[in-house]
Amino acid sequence: MRWPIPMARVMGRVVAQYRWVALFYLFFMFFLLPLYVFGLSLIGVVAIYVAFVPLIVLLVAVILINYLQVNVLIFCFLTRLSLLRLFKQLLFSPE
Repeated sequence: MRWPIPMARVMGRVVAQYRWVALFYLFFMFFLLPLYVFGLSLIGVVAIYVAFVPLIVLLVAVILINYLQVNVLIFCFLTRLSLLRLFKQLLFSPE
């Protein structure tokens, strides 16, 4: 997979538009995030799980919501199906 190059292009476009993002990225990735992980490692394993499990759940939820927003709306547009009818079909299907 060659996904780092497209990610770098997107980051470059964002930084070209908003200059403060570059400073925020550097400060966050090379100072705050390592300091946070180091502090969690000093506290213990349970603290690491408590801190990172909600972040992973949030990440999965964001990915799922983005996927559904794109695909369900395209499906509804292509089939000329309203969202209300789609939910009725999903909830009350006779299967």
